[in-house]
Amino acid sequence: MIEHTGSTERPPATPDHTAESAATTDDEHSVHLPSPSVWPIVSAFGVMMLSFGFLAGWVYGLFGAVILIVGLRGWVGDMRHE
Repeated sequence: MIEHTGSTERPPATPDHTAESAATTDDEHSVHLPSPSVWPIVSAFGVMMLSFGFLAGWVYGLFGAVILIVGLRGWVGDMRHE
């Protein structure tokens, strides 16, 4: 049987750099995330309807193609404005 003897406390971690240098490195390496958008969902719905159109009929495919084009134009338009 193994017995654990000793303390489970760890010594406090020491920072590698000061708070001032951390602020400068965070500004240099910030990550830019795009704003939330509904256009990827619209485009996915267009792809789904276009695929359904191959099975059910050309009307659904045409509707899906139009929705896909609208979704892609909106998505690319949002990306250009950022």
